[in-house]
Amino acid sequence: MGLTEDEKTAIIKYRLEKAKDTFLDVGISIQNQRWNNAANRLYYACYYAVSAL
Repeated sequence: MGLTEDEKTAIIKYRLEKAKDTFLDVGISIQNQRWNNAANRLYYACYYAVSAL
């Protein structure tokens, strides 16, 4: 049994919001010159955004 359209929409919304929040962490990491952490957060922001597709 598959997901309903409402369930799919909720998952997409959640993943895009997670991507946005994670991307905001990138800026904070860059300001604090935490380059490895910034790269990690950028990777996961992209991962969450793509997983929404």
